[in-house]
Amino acid sequence: MVEMPVDPLKPPKFKHKRIPKPNGSPPVPLMHSPPQPLTVQDQKGCWKIPPCVSNWKNPKGYTIPLDKRLAADGRGLQQLQINNHFAQLSEALYVAEQQAR
Repeated sequence: MVEMPVDPLKPPKFKHKRIPKPNGSPPVPLMHSPPQPLTVQDQKGCWKIPPCVSNWKNPKGYTIPLDKRLAADGRGLQQLQINNHFAQLSEALYVAEQQAR
């Protein structure tokens, strides 16, 4: 037996479908304490959460390509910082490999 080759350009057989809403009584309300105001430091520092892109938020239920997800996430707009120790480590590994040969 041999597996049939898969055409990479063929559209997917299955689409992501949303789960229908359950029928019945509404959920029990949750009791919360009153909201506390955030400080400016909290708003700038630790509460910066990227927007969510998932199959559950997709109204048509289609699969979103990975490049579109990353574009919506905003990760491509951040500047990359490479540590100086990375270059030193890379050079040390290269020298060690040359000595081993």
